[in-house]
Amino acid sequence: MDRFHGEERIYYSIDEAIDDKNGFYPLEFLNLISQNVIDAETDVGQHAGKKIFFPKIPLCPSDNDMFLSKLKRKQFHIRLCFAMTIKKDQAKTIPNVDDYIEVEDETIEVDNPTNDQVPQEKEKKTKEFHPRSKVWEEFERYKDEKGVQRCKCKHCVGGNYKYESGGYGTKNLGYHLTKCKVYLDKLSGGQTQLAFHYGDENKLSAWEFDQNESRKALAHMLVVDELPFSFVEGAGYRFYKSVTQPLFKVPCRSTSTTDVYQLFVDEKEKICDFIKKNVGRICLTTDTWTSKQQSCYMCLTAQFIDNEWRLKKMLCFSSQESHCGVDIEKMVEKCLTDWEIENVFTIFVHNGSANDVVIDFLKKIDKVVEIVRWAVKWIRQSPSRIHKFTEFAKVSNPGITKHLKRDVPTRWNSTYHMLQIAQAYEKTFERYDLEEFDFRCKIEKAGLSIPSSSNWERVRNVCHFLKHFHDVTLRISGTLYGTSNTYIEDIYSICMLLDDAISDSSLSDIALAMKIKFDKHFGDIENMNLLFYFTLILDPRNKVKYLVILLEYRYGEKGVEAKKKYIMDSMYELYNDYIRIHSLSSTSSTVESTTSSSILGKRQNPDFMAPNPY
Repeated sequence: MDRFHGEERIYYSIDEAIDDKNGFYPLEFLNLISQNVIDAETDVGQHAGKKIFFPKIPLCPSDNDMFLSKLKRKQFHIRLCFAMTIKKDQAKTIPNVDDYIEVEDETIEVDNPTNDQVPQEKEKKTKEFHPRSKVWEEFERYKDEKGVQRCKCKHCVGGNYKYESGGYGTKNLGYHLTKCKVYLDKLSGGQTQLAFHYGDENKLSAWEFDQNESRKALAHMLVVDELPFSFVEGAGYRFYKSVTQPLFKVPCRSTSTTDVYQLFVDEKEKICDFIKKNVGRICLTTDTWTSKQQSCYMCLTAQFIDNEWRLKKMLCFSSQESHCGVDIEKMVEKCLTDWEIENVFTIFVHNGSANDVVIDFLKKIDKVVEIVRWAVKWIRQSPSRIHKFTEFAKVSNPGITKHLKRDVPTRWNSTYHMLQIAQAYEKTFERYDLEEFDFRCKIEKAGLSIPSSSNWERVRNVCHFLKHFHDVTLRISGTLYGTSNTYIEDIYSICMLLDDAISDSSLSDIALAMKIKFDKHFGDIENMNLLFYFTLILDPRNKVKYLVILLEYRYGEKGVEAKKKYIMDSMYELYNDYIRIHSLSSTSSTVESTTSSSILGKRQNPDFMAPNPY
């Protein structure tokens, strides 16, 4: 410090005492030892002789234990530093210096300085380009024959792109790295990982990341879990994937839509290819309904048995203009063409008018059903009413825990469920009528009355009658087990039920109407689907003897042999038809001939069981 010219001076920073209640540091004393501004002058450089003022900056110390009160000081923000340049064109800013004056016109020569030396000006060089994106660590820059700046991937030969500062971005380079297998293998260490199979924690297999397979799995998740396409753009899901698998690039909702449709196309091709290789024929069933927006829809269900004797099922949904026969026929033909289905066995067409008899029956007792329907609807309209009804049910103890259900008037099975549950709460409805005065007022205002004991008895009779139809419907509609072998038994049980109901005065009218319609579809064997009799015979528990017993009960002993012969001849005819189609020899086989094990055993591939050209 002694080598600097001028007078040495000490500047104190304390000029104010805060919370000095006892007056230990008077203001006059602090002003005497403090100065607020440093008046300085630039010594060398192009600003030599220029006045510079350095003011104080207010600061408070964080540690006040050493003083009796809190002190506030204004400190000069100055730090002593040194700067030197060896060559003028190599002058660089020192990053650790807080306050400095950059010298541009003066150069200090260290080795043998003389007054005659004049610094030589040199041309300024362009600053070297240093890329900030990390993708440049995986790409190499070069110029082609035309002088165009390009870059290529260091790992594979496929990544070759143009680049220019300010002209081309690095997004395409980053996207290339997500597909570069060499780079991904290098990133993962070049080795696959061991992972447990989904659904089988005891089975290990080699695993490596694949962007395409991950996108297919994401599309599968959206379909199976019925998630909206906007799910992939959620912040939580993207953060989760960034933690579990940073290499996976989460697609947007538009890309996810395309992936889901592509998944449908791929699965459709697999099913079409599977159907072509399937030997068995296909049974089709149509079901139609109308939505609340009055739009018509149809569902086509295809069921068949594959080469391994396993039951297969697939669905096809479509909208149509109406439910008339012509539109249904066109839609079925279109679906068969799209799915390339040719070997159709049977087609069951849904007929909504088949339920008209039961619906008409419910309309005849409409007063009783309407009372229960209105009471259930009024209670379920308010959460407070449901809560009160539940509290009353705890006291009356109906013996069930099911909640009241509203019905759809055009569907008899939903009306059956409503009545079945409501009749168990008879005592609860009586208690609710006593406690809630509005309940009686509203139901009488609607032109109805509170359900009486006779009404509830009527409801129980109706439920007992409809229960048999409901149980048969559930058995026939089963999808996890075979139902064709028991179909005839269920049909005959309905016949017995109608015969018993005809003798009941309260049910005779409806039973007679249903019996007429029943005989129309199942009265004459020639008008029935004989496949149901075939499956009954093929069941090893029944065979032909059980068939004879059912025919005797249904039609009497007279004419049983003729009906039995008609059924057996039709069955032999169908069997011979299969022999003709799938026979390996040129001679048509008959029932009496010896059949090959390939026909009676495991079903063969159609490539080896082609139809006989002769």
